[in-house]
Amino acid sequence: MLRPDDELHCPDGYRLENYDGNNIFKKRAILLDNQGTKLITMLWQPHSSLLSKHLMTVQFSNEVLYFERERECLSLLPQICEHVFNSFSRLDICIDFQANDTQNAIIRKLFNGSMYVQGKSEGSIFWHESEYKGIKSKAPHCLSWGSPTSKIRCKLYNKSREQNLLFPNGKPDKPYIVDIWKSAGFDILKMWRLEFSLTSTGQMQWAGKNITWDDYFNCDWWYMLFLSLYTKRFIVRKNQGERKGHKNNDKVVKLLYLPEMTSALKWKKSDNPESRPEVVSAIRRAMKELESPICQSSCYIFDAQSTALRRLVEHTGMGVWFLVRYGKSVCQYCDEIGQKVGSGSFKVGLKPSMSWD
Repeated sequence: MLRPDDELHCPDGYRLENYDGNNIFKKRAILLDNQGTKLITMLWQPHSSLLSKHLMTVQFSNEVLYFERERECLSLLPQICEHVFNSFSRLDICIDFQANDTQNAIIRKLFNGSMYVQGKSEGSIFWHESEYKGIKSKAPHCLSWGSPTSKIRCKLYNKSREQNLLFPNGKPDKPYIVDIWKSAGFDILKMWRLEFSLTSTGQMQWAGKNITWDDYFNCDWWYMLFLSLYTKRFIVRKNQGERKGHKNNDKVVKLLYLPEMTSALKWKKSDNPESRPEVVSAIRRAMKELESPICQSSCYIFDAQSTALRRLVEHTGMGVWFLVRYGKSVCQYCDEIGQKVGSGSFKVGLKPSMSWD
């Protein structure tokens, strides 16, 4: 949020470029670092009187997301202008995978209609002509589902082709993505991406609550979000003619086999595994402190302590351990404990931090 007559300030060591706006906003600015990397695009002063004159949209660049520089950008925003965070307007979430023969067959069948995505009646397909053993045929490289007005759209596309890797002497537009594939041991010529785009996320809720920055910085939350979208909005079925009204007996086919609970995910082992017991002890001490009478009686002290606990779990990479051990993410735990903070009469059960093995 920005007052309409305010000017933006450039943080030390960065470059702020001002441009004309677009058809919705009068002004636009881009912040770059000292290496020329685009970090943030800002648009403000809407043309329409129907939009608040205090409205500003802020977009983090693609490179920021891949190099996990969001916290840096968040720390820069107060230096650029006074603002209040309102909500996320768009979130994209995806999984890149090296397509095997079975997955390539499913993609071809989604293209030719012998398979379909349940509940999707509108979308688009992009294809190219390919040749195999002297025979030319059409090959899909991008399939999408959802109307232009859909709040949740789904896209399945050949990321290797999009990055120009399948063309002679082709150079990727985003080489950092290809570098990540290489470091993970993928065949960079066989990469596909399944992506969900969520718009109007300011009106969406997760588990009955608005989406917050705490959610954003929680890797478990992202996985559960993708899993929910994949299992509910990307149901692939064989086109066997067994759909009758609301009943559908067409066989379900899985493009991706994903763990149903994040407890099944496995993270790379720490370079310093012997430090884990101390980290676990620190987390449990922080939980015990959070459940103490002084924290339970004061909202101010509780907020400070819960923030410390969240950061401890996040920065030590113990999010999955916490979820497996307590059956909930650290954010869910803090929210539940926080519901009984303050004055009044409460029924108190066994404290989670005391239910250790």
